[in-house]
Order: sequence, then C-alpha cells, then structure tokens
Amino acid sequence: MFKYHKKYSLLISCPTDIKEEIDIINEVVSEWNEINSKNQNCIVTVSHWSMDSYPEIGGRAQQLVNNANQGLNC
Repeated sequence: MFKYHKKYSLLISCPTDIKEEIDIINEVVSEWNEINSKNQNCIVTVSHWSMDSYPEIGGRAQQLVNNANQGLNC
C-alpha cells in the first residue's frame, strides 16, 4: 500500500462570489493529485474558509478565521 510522505494544505480565502474560480482551483488540484501524487510522494488538500471554518464571536474577524483554520497546517 502506498503511503504519502508529504501533505500540503491549500487554504482558499477568497470571497464566495467567485464560485467558478473556486471550482477551477478544486478541479486543478484534484487533477494534479491524480497525476502526480504517487510520483511526487505528496498530496495537496484544499480548504475554503466558508466551508472549513465556523461562526464565532468574541474577537477580531480575521483572527477568528485564523484560529479556526489553525489545525489545517496552512
């Protein structure tokens, strides 16, 4: 069984009104993983702030998003 040696996390932090561009990024990364992940011994994962963070109050907006995505190792 193949084991990935490296994992790169890509955080998309753009506005949600450019959905077409976000879809293109996801598609390109998926294609790259299919073609290159085994040869390069790595994989790229994609996260978007609108899907991978949660609402919270009590601090500065950007810092709350940073804290929510801290575990992504971006």
